[in-house]
Amino acid sequence: MTRNTLTAADRASLHNSFLRLREAARTAYGDDWWLSQTELTTLGYEAMVAEIAERLPRPSEDRQVRILDWGGGPGFLSFLLEELGFTPTYYDLKYEYPSYRYVLDRLQGEVHYVGEDPVTLPFPEGSFDAVISCGVLEHVPDPVGSLDEIYRVLKPGGEFFVYHFPNRWSYTEALAGALGHPQHDTRWTKSQLLRTMRNAHFRIEHFDYRYMVPRNLVQFPKLSRFISRHAHGIYRTDKVIARIPILHMVANALNAVAVKPSE
Repeated sequence: MTRNTLTAADRASLHNSFLRLREAARTAYGDDWWLSQTELTTLGYEAMVAEIAERLPRPSEDRQVRILDWGGGPGFLSFLLEELGFTPTYYDLKYEYPSYRYVLDRLQGEVHYVGEDPVTLPFPEGSFDAVISCGVLEHVPDPVGSLDEIYRVLKPGGEFFVYHFPNRWSYTEALAGALGHPQHDTRWTKSQLLRTMRNAHFRIEHFDYRYMVPRNLVQFPKLSRFISRHAHGIYRTDKVIARIPILHMVANALNAVAVKPSE
């Protein structure tokens, strides 16, 4: 199986495509949450897509690589994956945000919306080479049932990417609570997340803690602008800090890659 190796030019092209998309959507519709995020957050999403791309088979004229963008939100992950030649399927609740519609109307792949059953996925068994959960698993009403469904729609050997799962011991969550700001209702430890995924029959391939620096500080415009101006340096520093043993345990997010074993 031939995997992707993204060059510096590939990453630059991805960055520029995302920049043009955001600028066009902002010009048309103003600043929804995903348009007002800092450049630090943008770099994180681009890195995530690059990581996913490099773990999967290389798409070709003879080989589609199908990815379920589960809880795809504004659709930018599907957009970026299409830029790299993958075949994403967007799946989420139907939101009435014009900027979401702006992106979804530009996707080449399928767009599906959640029906009356929030757990059951409307796809046949073994439909996808990969499924992405980016800030989604912690919000669903039945995480165990959703994991069973994701396992079902993955092909044997297919990969499940979990990003941005709230860390139980996150210092930013604790700080938000102390200041009376919203927190995630569902926050798990590393052991809770990995145990739940293993109980759903996934094999864990990778885990890491991520994000020590707060990502979206829209309530602090000056700080947000500072972070955006220095995003590349802050992002590199943040990656180093998030790998420091013990300290990384208070990082913002848990990230994991799991595989549906081949039968």
